[in-house]
Amino acid sequence: MLRDGRELELPVEAVSPGEVILVRPGETIGLDGVVARGRSSVSEAAITGESTPVTKEEGDPVYAGTLVEDGSLEIRVTRPAGESTLARIAALVEEAQHRKAPVERFVDRFARYYTPTVVGIAVLVALVPSLLGLPARTWIFRALMLLVIACPCALAISTPVAMVSALVAAAKRGILVKGAAALEAIAGVRFLALDKTGTLTTGELRAEVFPLDGADPGEILRIAAALERGSEHPIARAIRALAGDGDSLPDVEDFRALPGRGVRGRIGGEEYVVGRPELFRTLPEAVREFVASGKSLVLVGKPEMPMGVILLSDELRPEAKGALAALRGLGVEPVLLTGDRAPVARRVAEALGIEEVHAELLPEEKLSLVEGLRERGGVAFVGDGINDAPALAAADVGIAMGAIGTDAAIEAGDVALMRDDLRGIPELVTLGRRALRVVRANIAVSIALKLVVAGFAFAGLASLALAVLIGDVGASLLVTGNAMRLQGPPRGRGN
Repeated sequence: MLRDGRELELPVEAVSPGEVILVRPGETIGLDGVVARGRSSVSEAAITGESTPVTKEEGDPVYAGTLVEDGSLEIRVTRPAGESTLARIAALVEEAQHRKAPVERFVDRFARYYTPTVVGIAVLVALVPSLLGLPARTWIFRALMLLVIACPCALAISTPVAMVSALVAAAKRGILVKGAAALEAIAGVRFLALDKTGTLTTGELRAEVFPLDGADPGEILRIAAALERGSEHPIARAIRALAGDGDSLPDVEDFRALPGRGVRGRIGGEEYVVGRPELFRTLPEAVREFVASGKSLVLVGKPEMPMGVILLSDELRPEAKGALAALRGLGVEPVLLTGDRAPVARRVAEALGIEEVHAELLPEEKLSLVEGLRERGGVAFVGDGINDAPALAAADVGIAMGAIGTDAAIEAGDVALMRDDLRGIPELVTLGRRALRVVRANIAVSIALKLVVAGFAFAGLASLALAVLIGDVGASLLVTGNAMRLQGPPRGRGN
């Protein structure tokens, strides 16, 4: 930070609002504030999820946890460390997790009354007939048979054995579920809220060249890649990836970086510019249309006039469209929640057939929208970044992209997709619903078997061995075998 004309390095907690901090290229901004001096591209992906860095200059707000790409910034602090955007995200995650009540299982509630009721009935069966003058030995024996038949072993394992079997089946598919409560909740979701960058898209920018006035697309790309050769900016990486072999690129002289705007240099004695529209003296009407569309772009050409436009887009995951179609078939409606710009969000939503779109959201706004969806029905949220953590924690089921996701997102979520494959979500919904059907079937079968054997026992038609074999051991083996079917692929709705 800058204090009394000197540069000091202090813990963020020691900096007060109104003081000025200095952030150099490649450093992370430590506190929320407003740019007092300087200009730079800032990656806000950790906070807003927007894949393209945003240009920040004097008067623009900046957030703790974001990364300065190029150029130094002097920032006037507006909030203390404990109230920064990053700190509020952490607080929102903790608060959302505490609000989530644990799922109380039907069998647990049932067992509170089942066991004492059965013991009471057995006592009555042993005593009442004896007091009425009937053979005491016979009715005591039948009371013992009732206790054996009513032993809740099969009933007690009917739920956990099915849930464990389903959790193992999910793990085999690369889907790590943190507990049976999440598996039960996913079966009842009506909405799937999704982040965009890194979730529906790959998070890697793709470049596409559009020449102007008959210019050569290859030449445009060669000039852009040569000027961006030494930069690690995401836009520069995308341009170089499209250009291919860097050994064939021309040499650049008098290279200059223009923080937050672009780069400039001489190639073959001619001056060229790659960057934002304001670097060029004249903009053709076609360029104005590109700029008005809200698409991410850079212009390439001489300072007087651009030769071409390089459009930048975050590629959709190839499996995204099919995965969302499968979810709609299961009655789950996708909703897009993103910190990216509205035009970008709308294009992604149109490509994937998503009708409900909310863009330019901060983490607390995502959290609020997820809570609103919970009131309309069960909701699962899918995300991968720090900014998604509060929404992941607040949703009925939080699903984190496990391979590319941040530690905060994986910790806050209930499920991790270790293959980063969205097709795992409809698989998980189907598996959760199958698991609940198996649980209900297991409970029904175990109770039905006990009632049938108990009826035979009271009629004097069942032996103790039969009661043990069918009412206890047999029922336990049956519900276990039924639960193990979850390890195999689904063969129909009733499976």
